[in-house]
Amino acid sequence: MIIAISQIGVYCLRFAILNWGPTLLKETKQVSLINAVWVVAIFEAAGVLGTLSSGFVTDRFFGGRAHRTSQVSLALSLTSLILFLAIPNATMGVYLLLLSLAGFFTYSAQIQGTTAVAKLATRSAAGSASGFIGLCAYLSVIFTGFGVGIITQNFGWTPALVFLVSLGFIAFLIRLSVWNAKADGYDNK
Repeated sequence: MIIAISQIGVYCLRFAILNWGPTLLKETKQVSLINAVWVVAIFEAAGVLGTLSSGFVTDRFFGGRAHRTSQVSLALSLTSLILFLAIPNATMGVYLLLLSLAGFFTYSAQIQGTTAVAKLATRSAAGSASGFIGLCAYLSVIFTGFGVGIITQNFGWTPALVFLVSLGFIAFLIRLSVWNAKADGYDNK
């Protein structure tokens, strides 16, 4: 349940870039709209690579503990996004690199968070746990659509971005509580 609730923050990072990325890049980084759309598309492609590689990383380096892979990925995603926000006048290549890294690690955090919820639940509760995490994902749209829109319209991009990174950071802090959990809960009934 802890990981499922923290997934709201992870999904907020993902959907915010998908929904607001082109506008954000155009208005705050002076990137042309066509280039901004391409950057967001590459964010998605990098996310696919993050998703595909995260399972290998979980099994090879974290002993099947998907929650640890998700936690490390979330930290790296937040680092990439903070660097993106902190650099005011970088080249297009720097923005592309930072958002590609953010996509790679955000999607890794997302998929391994979902995997962790299913694995940490008992065998009989894995389906319910996956459904609950799906509900949390849909709840994130309230924050990224409505919340970011209201904040941006009334206060500008900087407070909206601080809001999003704060949600990701809160998700990171929440997940710290399960760092020492075992790889799965399948031996429980």
